[in-house]
Amino acid sequence: HASSLFPQTMPPVLSFNFGSLGFLSPFSPEDFEPIMNDILSLKPIGVCYRHRLTCTIHSKNETPLQLSALNEIAITRGMLHSMCTSEIYINNLFVSKLDSDGVIVATSTGSTAYSLSAGGPVAHPSIQAMLLTPICPHSLTFRPLIFPDDVEIRVQIPHGSRGGASVCV
Repeated sequence: HASSLFPQTMPPVLSFNFGSLGFLSPFSPEDFEPIMNDILSLKPIGVCYRHRLTCTIHSKNETPLQLSALNEIAITRGMLHSMCTSEIYINNLFVSKLDSDGVIVATSTGSTAYSLSAGGPVAHPSIQAMLLTPICPHSLTFRPLIFPDDVEIRVQIPHGSRGGASVCV
């Protein structure tokens, strides 16, 4: 949530691990008091820089919406459809057509979230990369992909798709 409050530059965030993988939060809740004492006494503490994704959502007859995500952007079939068709473009070059329940574009930080659950790889958070993970693909040939963070990934739902799509950022 904190990431969404700062669309441009993000201030440092101190986070504690209440989950199972802990890439985002190296400190356990039991460390709260000693860590806070270190910070308040101005002891040096390491900072881990993370990158975020920026997406622009284009919908028919609506103004484009621009959002940023620390973990991932998921384009899914939504609740009303059994499947959706996506066309995947990298730097405006067509890569593949995908019939699936959706596709996830994740950061390295987000590699341990929804992308991992969908069968994507785990990336160390210091690697500046984007992961493209299909959600339940109806194909044996579309596998998770890793790209440098400076490419543009476009997921387009073509006219005549088997179903519509929803976006979760």
